[in-house]
Amino acid sequence: MAPNADIRTLKVFLRSRIDRLRKADEAAALAGDVATFRSIGNQIIEVEHRVRMLGRVEFAAATAALQAKLQPILDAQADLDKAIAEIERLQAFLKTISKFLGLVDKLIDLLA
Repeated sequence: MAPNADIRTLKVFLRSRIDRLRKADEAAALAGDVATFRSIGNQIIEVEHRVRMLGRVEFAAATAALQAKLQPILDAQADLDKAIAEIERLQAFLKTISKFLGLVDKLIDLLA
């Protein structure tokens, strides 16, 4: 029996998003943003769990019921990508503002 192509595709999609989330998690760690680091880390654990569970059902037969549950997931993939991109933009913002505030601190230290 061959793997269910739809489930396999979803599993591959989630794995690739784990990689993106790990990059955002590392950026949060480097920026010292503990809350974001922990939050993203928790979501990585959740996504990894779903990948493992999909692996357990990867050989399920394609049915109308499966397709009905799969379609909303496929429709929501773009929303997930957008949310991850927003995390990445937030990390760039945090890095930029931290650098900027560091420069302000040096000025204040000079005058204090």
